[in-house]
Amino acid sequence: MKISPQEQEILYAKLNGETARMAWRELQRYFASGHVISVGDGLDMVHVAVMMASDDTEGISRLIGQ
Repeated sequence: MKISPQEQEILYAKLNGETARMAWRELQRYFASGHVISVGDGLDMVHVAVMMASDDTEGISRLIGQ
């Protein structure tokens, strides 16, 4: 599903507001159950989340291919 640039900005702000630093011990159970996705150091985690939430398969494929 393609979303407009304005919708992307709104989604970015929403997702950014839902993020926070977490200690590893808090993430372990999610990691163990396969619910953690690692994002490379040079990438904006929230931007990647926007791509995933908007089903941007082309963008995600480019990232995986890097």
